[in-house]
Amino acid sequence: MALINCKECGNQVSSKAEKCPHCGATVTRKTSGCAILFLAFIVLALFGEVMKSSSGIGASGSSAEGSNSSAPPKTAFDFDPEAANDVYQYYQANEVRADNDYKGKWALVTGHVDKIGKDILNHPYVTFASEHSIFSIQCMFSNSTEIQKLADLSPGQEISIAGECEGKLGEVIFRKCQIVSLTQVTSKTHVVLNGD
Repeated sequence: MALINCKECGNQVSSKAEKCPHCGATVTRKTSGCAILFLAFIVLALFGEVMKSSSGIGASGSSAEGSNSSAPPKTAFDFDPEAANDVYQYYQANEVRADNDYKGKWALVTGHVDKIGKDILNHPYVTFASEHSIFSIQCMFSNSTEIQKLADLSPGQEISIAGECEGKLGEVIFRKCQIVSLTQVTSKTHVVLNGD
């Protein structure tokens, strides 16, 4: 506890007091420089994370077929389709193991559409319906051709989406996503991905 001077009467008052005991004036407290710097740092860090995730920067690891993870594969390759609920439950059970298996890699996720929307930066996404949680798989779209396809989707519709896993932040995030026709999905699905 420190003593400060009252701005009204000039007498010394405890820095924790709400009113001056001498004149009754409200004691104004100074915010420390450390607190201001800390808050500024937090705001900048959050802004940086939002900007990084919206640009697709920061996905680590390599893709399923050894391509550069910063761009979708330009060639066709095979996926084993995975149920969205299974992928999310795998992350719930052990996020470190799931990141080792999925983060920075491309996967084909299947399930039922829960929501079609846009994030706070106006980037379109689809979430899969979840059986056990308010969180699920969120698939972000950046390719204009793929974004146009979102207008034809409805909640409850069965769908398959190929994308690069970015890991879990509440939802398990997939970026650079592309819708795969259900008629194409078999035990081993051959997919040609479009460039962003």
